[in-house]
Amino acid sequence: MCCVLAIWLPSFDLRQERERDRWRLFLVCKRSALKHRVHAQLMTFGHPCAVSDLFGVRGRGLLEYLESRSHGERTCSQRSRSTSSTVRSTRSRRS
Repeated sequence: MCCVLAIWLPSFDLRQERERDRWRLFLVCKRSALKHRVHAQLMTFGHPCAVSDLFGVRGRGLLEYLESRSHGERTCSQRSRSTSSTVRSTRSRRS
């Protein structure tokens, strides 16, 4: 006599919840890895972290200061605007 054991399949809602948890864990790990890379780059180039939270308000101010000092007083938002306008003008010339 052949017996088939019953298996338990989680409900659709439970599977969705688990998938959201896995996705969140993946994103948190990526965010942490990127933060570690930023810290490592700062240490490599001789800029030890002077604040406890480098990605808090004071820390972002420090990053903006370091960035503007090394790029001729242009902030990240100014560079992104100029880059996006360059991309737009390049696209318009191709059309």
